[in-house]
Amino acid sequence: RITRTAARFPGGGSKKHNLWEIDLSVLARRFVVFTPTDTEILGLVEKARRDMGGGADPRGVQRVAAHNPDSFWAIGPRDHFSTRTRIANGYLAFLMLNEEGMRRLLSGTLDATDPDLSLIVRQNEKPTGIYVWGAYASGFAAGGVSLAFEKIWSRLYSDVDLFARAVTIEGRQMLDALGFEQGATFGGQFARNFYQYRRRRPDAKKNPIYDTYRAGTNDDVASAGAHSIEG
Repeated sequence: RITRTAARFPGGGSKKHNLWEIDLSVLARRFVVFTPTDTEILGLVEKARRDMGGGADPRGVQRVAAHNPDSFWAIGPRDHFSTRTRIANGYLAFLMLNEEGMRRLLSGTLDATDPDLSLIVRQNEKPTGIYVWGAYASGFAAGGVSLAFEKIWSRLYSDVDLFARAVTIEGRQMLDALGFEQGATFGGQFARNFYQYRRRRPDAKKNPIYDTYRAGTNDDVASAGAHSIEG
């Protein structure tokens, strides 16, 4: 249901806002993204189902979030968030799929309304692919969806491709604006009705694991090995 937020989503128009380039520091001053409780998940998903006329089973979403807490992120206004009180009026949800999960996703045999947990990796495991399972953001919260995407830029997820579907014109515009490309591939399968955000760089030089320096990154400290006599 991510496409339902497209009209209010940063980048939902014609201007490009690639996911690598969104200024999250600005969004972080207005929104907060956090791991919700079971009760908060239930409330958010049920509200989304009412507004959108359907969607994933709330209990199934709870099971996925319990299996891998990185699957569901609540979004709320920063000025209404504290350790005692917090308001969530939006969410961004992912399916962290293993190899079999990815095969079923692109073949159309994955039940996304109530996913089989055997197809989803746990929080400490690296997924084969990340499916943008759903997004809901009412009014003001729509801008926070971009901030929630930051959660899948950690070291564990940073080179895993994203997959999504678009069922409206606005949704296709949003995915295009964020850098997704129509037509997804995995393991020899091709699905034109899916969109893919490719984060791997097939032509990138493979450096040793101890060589962490990458030009153009914001890391303050990094190590690098000499690749030739010049350095």
